[in-house]
Amino acid sequence: MSSGSQGLNSPDDTHSTSGQESPNSERGQDDILDSPRAGTRVIQGTVVRSAGYFAGVGLALISAPLLTRHLGVDDYGSFVVVGSLVAIAVIFADAGMTAAGIREYSVRDAAGQARLLQNIVAARLAASVLAGAGAVVFAFAAGYDQLLVAGAALGAVGLVLTIAQRTYAIPLWVALRLELTTALDLLRQALTVAGIVVLVVAGAGLLAFFILPIPVAIAVLVATLVVVRDYGGIRPSVEREEWLLLLGEVPAAVASMLGALFYRVAIIMMSLLGTSKETGYYGLSLGVVDVFIPVATLIAGSAFPILARAADTDRQRLGFAFRQLFDVAVIIGIGTAFILVAGAGPIVLFLGGPDFEPTVPVLRIQGLAVAATFLVTLFGYMLWVVRARRQLVIGNLFGLAAAVGLTAALIPRWEAQGAALAMLVAESSLAAWLGVALLGNRPDLRPQLRTVAKASVAVIVAACIALAPFPPLVGVTVGTAAYLVVLLVLRAIPIDIWRATVGAWRAR
Repeated sequence: MSSGSQGLNSPDDTHSTSGQESPNSERGQDDILDSPRAGTRVIQGTVVRSAGYFAGVGLALISAPLLTRHLGVDDYGSFVVVGSLVAIAVIFADAGMTAAGIREYSVRDAAGQARLLQNIVAARLAASVLAGAGAVVFAFAAGYDQLLVAGAALGAVGLVLTIAQRTYAIPLWVALRLELTTALDLLRQALTVAGIVVLVVAGAGLLAFFILPIPVAIAVLVATLVVVRDYGGIRPSVEREEWLLLLGEVPAAVASMLGALFYRVAIIMMSLLGTSKETGYYGLSLGVVDVFIPVATLIAGSAFPILARAADTDRQRLGFAFRQLFDVAVIIGIGTAFILVAGAGPIVLFLGGPDFEPTVPVLRIQGLAVAATFLVTLFGYMLWVVRARRQLVIGNLFGLAAAVGLTAALIPRWEAQGAALAMLVAESSLAAWLGVALLGNRPDLRPQLRTVAKASVAVIVAACIALAPFPPLVGVTVGTAAYLVVLLVLRAIPIDIWRATVGAWRAR
């Protein structure tokens, strides 16, 4: 079948998605990953995940202003520092085993899938214990006060539980049961928001907020185990051949994931080189950016099983799928950058109040970096899919070194704004590096740049509206709407994305 009909989508998909495959059929992935229906499942699943994610963001908007005002600038900065330290530990605890697991799981039979899952669980539990211990040791060695060291220790416990839950969710990802992964993510967010509200009302101190992720992680883990019970055994196992397979992926995988550390490195460097207030300012900006960065992973990550299968079986399909994902990443990345730059003032005022006003220029700089992050994420996934590990490792090592060096140089001079500028330069450089590494010798993957041009025209129109003498919130709202309208007029949205979303809705 041609690439046009087996890319992310198939023209027949809108007529074949009303049924639901059973877990037993989806465990043999030949039914769905090689099916023309797979593209539509991914596109519609991504829409569902995005809707669920932003529903979670809507919940967070309830708790975030309460949290920042309750903790204040200094304590909020400490809260973000510990959260970033744990997030770094999560990256190392993953060690690339999620990507390796999804790729391997997608090509095995049911018995092999169950065996693989049991061994990945055991391996990731071991890695998460080591990573959590490393976070505690770093907090102690860096001279953090006892409360922050205790926060790191509590975060390590939550880390182990969270890693276990994410590992058990691998079968849902490969089976394209994205509505279930969305429900689990939304459950986590709802419980977290409810806990924060309760703690704020109770007047709890910082330590209580460090404890909160543990009961939340336990609840989501239990829910996940209930959902995946039909996909094979859940007892951790240690089998030599399986562990050798996983461990063989670790060195390259860890190095390839270092790009995910950029923003976290900046907040840790701020805690070491800057004042507590500047750390708080940067921490709020990072919290806002963190809302949008996962969207990049939703776009590329949801399609990862199909990309991994196509890389081995259908290069035309791989190229077609990548070009559509590139167009989507460009459109959403540029639109997100506009929202963060034009809306920085209202966003900061809502979340932090007047005390956090110095965060506004920091967020504007970081907003520009987010556009590059969408490309970094997509290029990184694709390099992993085509097994270009060497280029991925070199690029991420170079980018991380640049991030550390730039933050060390710019924070003492410009504090929080210096850290944001360092992230902008490092993330943009990494996007360029990975793009050249991926596309330089692979002409079959090279996208056309018409969407980049159309999105640029749309954002210029949006910027002109935002610069008009409107109240800031009105300007960014109308500007965002204009951005979308111009994209529709210019037909910038990929046709398969349109068919699988708006077209399917009209058909129903």
